[in-house]
Amino acid sequence: MTFRTSYLKVWSLFLVTFMIDGAAAVAQVKVSEMPHDDSYGRHGEIIEMTVSPARQLEPVFTHRLTWLPHQTTAGNAATVYMHSLGQNALSHIWKKAEEAYGEEVYEWASYETPREKIPVDKLKEASQLFDEYVQQHIARATKRRECDWGFGMEDLEGKLVYGLHLNGLQETRSISRALALQTKHAILESRLEDAIDLMRMNYRLAYNVGRVKVLVGSLISFAETGITNGNMVEFIATPDSPNMFWALSELPRPVADLRGAFRLECRSVMRMFPVLEDVESATHSPEEWALKVDELLNSMLSLQLQGYTPPNAVKFLPSAIGILAYGPAKKRLIALGMDAAKVEAMPVGKVMLLDANREYRRIADLLEKEVYLPFPVTASRSAVIDNLMRENEKEAFTSFGRIMAGMMLPAIQQVLNAGARIQRDVDALRVIEALRMHAAEHGSFPKSLDEIKVVPVPDNPATRKPFEYRLDGATAILGLPSSDGIVFSKRYKITLR
Repeated sequence: MTFRTSYLKVWSLFLVTFMIDGAAAVAQVKVSEMPHDDSYGRHGEIIEMTVSPARQLEPVFTHRLTWLPHQTTAGNAATVYMHSLGQNALSHIWKKAEEAYGEEVYEWASYETPREKIPVDKLKEASQLFDEYVQQHIARATKRRECDWGFGMEDLEGKLVYGLHLNGLQETRSISRALALQTKHAILESRLEDAIDLMRMNYRLAYNVGRVKVLVGSLISFAETGITNGNMVEFIATPDSPNMFWALSELPRPVADLRGAFRLECRSVMRMFPVLEDVESATHSPEEWALKVDELLNSMLSLQLQGYTPPNAVKFLPSAIGILAYGPAKKRLIALGMDAAKVEAMPVGKVMLLDANREYRRIADLLEKEVYLPFPVTASRSAVIDNLMRENEKEAFTSFGRIMAGMMLPAIQQVLNAGARIQRDVDALRVIEALRMHAAEHGSFPKSLDEIKVVPVPDNPATRKPFEYRLDGATAILGLPSSDGIVFSKRYKITLR
């Protein structure tokens, strides 16, 4: 190697290192814990970021976070995702990264990890471990038009309803983290086109996972969207990053099919225990009804124990519940309008199963209807839902239906809260991009959001009112308080470079 060649290589390496470190230092996002106050609650964070003014793109959709219909290909994305996870292929890559760089490699992708704690050279090496995996599998899956995970949730009955393993769905979080790691690397090297491409893959992954009609899928989808939103925060803070207002506006709303998941899961008990479905019209001898009650109670106990061998005292629990439930069950059926003499003449087992059917459906319907209301309405009714569940717990042992409701019905408020939080985060990023547009035209941030005229500023989806906003000197303060009805709060402190 000649001196000139060696010198040029060293000089090139210096320039690359300088550009990486320089861009990263300026683009650093500082995250700190939110101090507790009445409106922001106990759980939250303050995000300080410095941004460049950025005009609306021309053409507007120069950059997208989705593919246009004609850019997609026929096929099922789920089969590609699942194939990519086969034989623990992705977990082996993560294990290799952990062995080489320690457990902190999992934190490098997060916008919460301070820039100075990330060794850029090691981040690059760790990111490159996933290059072939992402290009061979995830880039292909992103363009597939359909995504059917093949679980057939709607077709399952009996024990299969709660015995279905969703391991593949859970493992998609590892895909999301790999994409986030690569996005972080691309941002630090100012490879903004690559960063957009990787975020597109991650947002699409979250959307595809959210199509599964099961609330576990919805929660995973929200988590993956949150990971990508964190990348977007750092992207926006990168010097001279393009404005992503319309690209963020184009993302699917909602990210997950909560309605489909709630409708299916709120009927899970009827599918698990078919005896409850036709209890009103079925005819059996008193002995047969008693046997069906015993089978139901033992199935419920087995579901709760999940394979553990119960103490002998627990084995008598079904009989004890039966003794406690019969009297209240009769009273409820009569109170609902059934003829008292007819109820008294029914076999004991039929009375308890008929009451179980009606009580479970009553509670399930009361909870399911909340998903069809706007979040601000549902949030204002949280006390009603809490009281319903407390009432159910207090008198649970007077009804099989109430016991099953407590076991099987989803924590509706937590799931709706998670969905609203993710949508609020996306719309807050759109507000930040609107602020950058305004600054590009006027040289400073506006005193209020209604001064922004270049684009319509989104309202806070959690309240259907404008986001909390003010100027503190030259710093824009964008607030996402827990008083919105969302447990986790944020406050952005944004300055212009």
